[in-house]
Amino acid sequence: STKVSNNFMEKTVSQKFGINIYDNFTYAVYSNNRLNPLIISGKESEIIGGASSPISIYEIEDAKVDLKSYSPKNLLPKLNLELIKQINDYYQKIFNDDDIKWSGLEKLETNIKDKPVYIKSDVNIGEAEEINELSEGKILYIKGSLRLTKGTKLNNIDLIISENLYILNGSTLENINIICFGEVLINGENHFSNCYIQSTEKLIISGKSEFNNTVIYQTNIRESGIINGKIEIGGETKINGFIISSLPGKFDKDDKVQTKARISKEVYINGGIINYGTTNFQGTLDGILYSGDFSDGKNKNYLKNAKIDRNKMDKNLYLPLYFKNLKPKVLEWKVY
Repeated sequence: STKVSNNFMEKTVSQKFGINIYDNFTYAVYSNNRLNPLIISGKESEIIGGASSPISIYEIEDAKVDLKSYSPKNLLPKLNLELIKQINDYYQKIFNDDDIKWSGLEKLETNIKDKPVYIKSDVNIGEAEEINELSEGKILYIKGSLRLTKGTKLNNIDLIISENLYILNGSTLENINIICFGEVLINGENHFSNCYIQSTEKLIISGKSEFNNTVIYQTNIRESGIINGKIEIGGETKINGFIISSLPGKFDKDDKVQTKARISKEVYINGGIINYGTTNFQGTLDGILYSGDFSDGKNKNYLKNAKIDRNKMDKNLYLPLYFKNLKPKVLEWKVY
């Protein structure tokens, strides 16, 4: 969501925007593969809410689909890649700004509210470290990696990380925005609420973490060479929110690009998945799944042993304003 403010009759007007994926799209499953039919396979597969594909849809091995739609013009939501690039460029240039005075870890112990803190060091937070809690609306730039361990409590923090993020076990994050220009690895049992987590490289989640009202976003910022986007979600992970994976605009049709998302059998998601590459989904989703292509690990455009029910989706979930062809909605209107 996004907040904007202006003055009206000497009062402050605040609007909060978001995009409701449930209202914008009709079906539970969308494939954008225009070369191969969508094959829904496996006796555990059940799609409630319909499947849409540019060409044919087939059910095999006792799979069940309640509705099929053949849409030659079927398109995935169109990302506003210019906006996403502007956001990434804005934060990344901070790490190369010679005018910024970078500090050591001692700066974390000061209570500086609503002012950026610049740390040039790897940062470890947890009950076994000198610091295990951060709050008070800080914007924290870390020129290095961040490692969160048991006992970590973060609330109302913006984290901009130049390298990698490791969340290992026993951490609680609430009202957190994270932009990581490296890998994001989450393992163990952790709790996330009202969070935004972005990785520009691979993003791997395992264990028993729970995500409530959280957006997990994987993108790439490189503009040359082979680009490999990767999301892996396993264990008994539970997600209430969205998983989005995308690529820079100039590589949308480049053969060197591979973006793969794999969601394993025990994972439960209530919300949506939007992946512009290939998705291997075998979990349970109460919501909507869009993918440029599907795979069961061997075959192109196969969706195997997937349990998806659009009707059970949490209709109060909203996407960020990253899409050109999805109309935003005012979620809140406040006058102060």
